[in-house]
Amino acid sequence: MRISMEEIAHRRSRAQAILEERGLDAMVVRGATQSPEMIYLTGAWMPSHDTYYLLSREGVNELVVRGFRPSSTEQIAGGSLEVVHEQPGRTPVPTRVVDWLAAQGARRVGVSVGDGDTAPWVTALGEAGSGIETHSVLHDVQALRYVKSKEELEILRTSAQLADEVWEKAAEFVRVGRSPRQILGDIQHYLVSHGCDAPLDAYYGSLVVILFPTPLLNWYRMSEPLAEGDIFSLEISPRIQGYYSQLTGAISIGQADPEIQRSHDSIVKARRASLEYVRAGVDARTAAKAMTESLAADGYSSTDGNIGHLLGLDITEPRVGTEPFRFEPGMTLVAHPMLRSDHVDMMLSGETYLVTEGEPERLQATSLDGIREL
Repeated sequence: MRISMEEIAHRRSRAQAILEERGLDAMVVRGATQSPEMIYLTGAWMPSHDTYYLLSREGVNELVVRGFRPSSTEQIAGGSLEVVHEQPGRTPVPTRVVDWLAAQGARRVGVSVGDGDTAPWVTALGEAGSGIETHSVLHDVQALRYVKSKEELEILRTSAQLADEVWEKAAEFVRVGRSPRQILGDIQHYLVSHGCDAPLDAYYGSLVVILFPTPLLNWYRMSEPLAEGDIFSLEISPRIQGYYSQLTGAISIGQADPEIQRSHDSIVKARRASLEYVRAGVDARTAAKAMTESLAADGYSSTDGNIGHLLGLDITEPRVGTEPFRFEPGMTLVAHPMLRSDHVDMMLSGETYLVTEGEPERLQATSLDGIREL
């Protein structure tokens, strides 16, 4: 299930289109080991925390890696991407980057920092290169990842299937007397042994998280054994080749508290209301309005006003609902409205969906309509 060279070539052509549309000569994307943009453009995780992907409007591209031997990056992009190694130096930006831009005759250069943001390497780039102007392309490059290709969706479906398996086996992991840390360790071991990226290749807690209804409990309950009457949300986010899906459901040890049950029922209803508007061409604020109105009818309010967030190479791509954002076919998102009340500080339930022209497709088979009692 490795990304094909055809897919990588397509991604680069889309990046070239950004340069054409913006009137830029080249772009410099700086990334670290797990930079989603770097993974997207090269199809590989970087072996260095100081890596630069260079792309000209004509399609000339190169990867500059500081401090690693050639053998560590020989397989990047199947050998189609020239990799140049430079020893760590005291300069904020590698000399090779400046020389490459000069060789391409690049003056207007896109850089992977936000509008108005400053970074030492960008400042150094402008000072080192004769007449170089830098322009932010961060949001443009990030947006390339939002609509998933057929190959990406194949990976995401595998991730979603593994989330289903963990949920199905929840009773094997969640037991009275076991602490949340022990449970998370068991689930992480299961996911990694079934093909997921190792936790060391992801950020801590990215595969599975336990969230109690009162956030304060999350700080000190993680090492405490679970007891009868405990209730929590289990967030399962299997990461495969850098791609995440997400399934977040409520689990109760014994019968659920009536008020928590009521809040969970409201969240499920609000998610259904929002999904009516998760369609290609629809503004996410319309879906968020349906969600907030549904919650308000039950006496609740949304925690942040969003219906959830996109996901893929980043577990949290843009949150959607409070800002202008139009859905497109091929986008994947986890729909998980969050509510608060006098009794519950946080309640959420989330499923991963694929945006289509019509009804969104749920990628998991699991339905999270109710609290699972164990």
